[in-house]
Amino acid sequence: MSFIFVKILLMSYLISSDYVMQIQPQFRAQLTPSALYNAEVAAMEEINGYVSKKYLTAAEFTDTLLYNSAVVYQAYSRVYRSYAAYNSASAYTPGQFCSYNYSSYICMANTTGAFDATAWCLVPD
Repeated sequence: MSFIFVKILLMSYLISSDYVMQIQPQFRAQLTPSALYNAEVAAMEEINGYVSKKYLTAAEFTDTLLYNSAVVYQAYSRVYRSYAAYNSASAYTPGQFCSYNYSSYICMANTTGAFDATAWCLVPD
């Protein structure tokens, strides 16, 4: 199997945190990075076999990337956000991100203590 084909197969709509928690704990403890990699390759090969005649899988199976505010993304890019939950014991400075009540926020002013909505700006979904 060529490197390019493997790269295409490994790109997906899902990230491992989407499904790893669905694996029973006794099996998850045995899951090594190489076993996870091999399982993902096998699953993507099977999916590719089902849909490659109807869809341009090379265009569909692209990376789902962790959002980075310093990157300019194309319209077809898939990203996800993963910010730490707001912690009232932490001090936040402008430009930091957090999640609070299932939403993402960017800090606009120095803040600490209870969540103060005036110090934060909601990051739209």
